Amino acid sequence: MTIDPKFKQAYVAKGMALEAAGKYSEAQQAYDAALQIDPAYAQALIGKMHVLLALKKSQEAMEIFVKL
Repeated sequence: MTIDPKFKQAYVAKGMALEAAGKYSEAQQAYDAALQIDPAYAQALIGKMHVLLALKKSQEAMEIFVKL
């Protein structure tokens, strides 16, 4: 799949699809790509929190939550 490198919503959609497939590490990479474009993008931050929780990284997830 080819994604427009400036289209942060596409990275979030990819992250959601990967997360639904149980591919949490890959989903985190997609959310991180969206956050490189816009570090304050709430959808990507929330997606990343979900993935971190699934990976049992609750401390990292809470760090994001506190910043929101």
